Amino acid sequence: MNSTKSVLESKHVSTITVSINDDPLTIPDTLSIEGLLLAQHIAINSVAVVCNSNVVTKGLWKEQVCAEGDRFEVFAVVAGG
Repeated sequence: MNSTKSVLESKHVSTITVSINDDPLTIPDTLSIEGLLLAQHIAINSVAVVCNSNVVTKGLWKEQVCAEGDRFEVFAVVAGG
């Protein structure tokens, strides 16, 4: 079961709809970007995040709360040269 869904089922929580890589998702309206990534089992140490066409630096992930209609794009970071 999706961990975000289990949180929503366990108590009454206000929700919003966002999308990750064009997939719609209903989440608690208090969830930060970091919380969103963790709830989706995304390894936060190996991705970059764009929200509504703007790059979000990792330092803001804990404090930036998701908003209704946010469109997230999550990219895997690849090292190399």
